[in-house]
Amino acid sequence: ELRADIQATTQLTASAGISCNTFLAKVCSDLNKPNGQYQLPPQADTILDFSSQLAVKKVPGIGPVQCAMLAALDIVTVADIVEQRGVLWNLFTLGSVEFYMSRALGVGSNRLDCSDGGRSSMSTETTFSATPVNAPNGELTASMVDLLSELSETLSQRLQVEKLAGETVTVKLKLSSFQVLQRSKTVDYTVSSKRDIELIATEMLKHLVREKACSPQAAVLSDQPASSVLSARLLGVRVSNFVSQSSGSQPSILSFVCDKEKKKEKWECPVCGLILPPQLVAFNKHLDNCILASDVDTENKKSSEHELVTDSGGGGMAAIGSTTTPVSSNQYRLLESGVRSEENHVYFSGDNKEDEKK
Repeated sequence: ELRADIQATTQLTASAGISCNTFLAKVCSDLNKPNGQYQLPPQADTILDFSSQLAVKKVPGIGPVQCAMLAALDIVTVADIVEQRGVLWNLFTLGSVEFYMSRALGVGSNRLDCSDGGRSSMSTETTFSATPVNAPNGELTASMVDLLSELSETLSQRLQVEKLAGETVTVKLKLSSFQVLQRSKTVDYTVSSKRDIELIATEMLKHLVREKACSPQAAVLSDQPASSVLSARLLGVRVSNFVSQSSGSQPSILSFVCDKEKKKEKWECPVCGLILPPQLVAFNKHLDNCILASDVDTENKKSSEHELVTDSGGGGMAAIGSTTTPVSSNQYRLLESGVRSEENHVYFSGDNKEDEKK
């Protein structure tokens, strides 16, 4: 009934798995694709027989890297995990061994956290008939480029409506074999514009193509036969790791420089907040002056806090913040060279480790 509702609402088919915990249900949902379902009875013997026949790469939480490590130990199926549990105990951490053994025994969580902890990501995707992702030379096909552009625009509009911006962009690609590939990238600025999303998503999709289509080693770990061309049936883009745009987060440099609409607006100085006309030369000059003035103020503040004043008697006074402490000439020389003077509780860090040792 749920699958029928999904198809009636979205015109998309869905597969389902039914079992006594989320781990087994997820595995079962992959058995009768597309548009099917599989039910695993909640009986211990049935579950053990079912899980023992699973390939390790079909277990949720075990990725390509772990598969390769386990394969090197002749562990290809879940039954091999039980047989080689002594080897795993000596080579892996306790947490990893417990995870492997719980999956081998068909143990998983039967609780779902349905509490609303706030939106953590936003995504959009589209399905289509089997379509080439890349040309033989490795370049993305025009249809994939157009799809990425459309998805990026749709996602950008939704993000801006909810005033959200994220730092992580993920591309999802489902191959014709129904294998799902994902690649993410986290940047040091917030992303919400179409241009930013599209640039990062395109880079990630190209990376997937290079990794899966052009690498024989990677092809061994996937269901996709070694080939220079990938064929896909779903493409999606997601933005996550949100930072609210109203919290004063750093804007994207690409959005500022390349967004044509923003060029028509007035520009705000990031140092003093003054609104200026969109004239690059004048804006640069103003920005330089603001940065220079800011640097001067910072140096003056540091000087007033840590100024050292000597007198004619060879001794001196060490002015630390608002406290002035008498020091001898030897102590002053130590202070002047940046060495610590424990006696008067005046601390200066050395410029390097050698000074610290002295």
